[in-house]
Amino acid sequence: MVAVVLRPGNAPAARGAVGILSRLIERLRQTFPNTILRVRLDGGFASPEVLDFLDEQPDVEYVVNMASNAVLVRRVRQAMRTARRMSRKSGETEHVYGELYYQTKKTWKHKRRVIYKAEVVRHPGRLPKDNPRFVVTNMKQGAKFLYEKVYCQRGDLENRIKLRPEKLLEMIVWQGGPTKPRIPLRVAYEVGAARQRTVRSPRTMYPHSQEWRQNREVTMYLPA
Repeated sequence: MVAVVLRPGNAPAARGAVGILSRLIERLRQTFPNTILRVRLDGGFASPEVLDFLDEQPDVEYVVNMASNAVLVRRVRQAMRTARRMSRKSGETEHVYGELYYQTKKTWKHKRRVIYKAEVVRHPGRLPKDNPRFVVTNMKQGAKFLYEKVYCQRGDLENRIKLRPEKLLEMIVWQGGPTKPRIPLRVAYEVGAARQRTVRSPRTMYPHSQEWRQNREVTMYLPA
């Protein structure tokens, strides 16, 4: 965990993202000057400002989920037909991967590579459901690899936020023996739960409320 930002519940996800990314990339560059950095973001961050910022960063790869729209759905119509045909034949969830180049009319300065997953989802007792997914990226690998091996790992990491503190700490692997210096580790958790509590009503939406102060974070110090 590198940053915690508590905001009103009606704030868009991308608000403040460029500032956080800018500072984080700068700090990483100081420590790892010759490293290619990779940014993975959920669909709420697929704003023109965030994408423009990422395009301007040297040696930064990104994969950003983006919401579907009528144009994208139309562009993957044939792939969806193929996925439906495969799903009818197998009786299972099926998907087809591919890529396209896409540019919004007003907000994108240029075309970007978009990989797609044309998927038909099947669950027992339910009707098949179309589930086209789109990820905008500047990476060069194949669509299936980027979606399954690069982008989907974001969800695995995000699930760590939901862990209780004792489970989170079990995942930390300490390196070095007893002679190594011991440093404090500050772990802030349950921020998501605190945020939910602060947006129950306008009275508790902002950081001046007593409820926010009580639930904003818990700090733990452990040996490293």
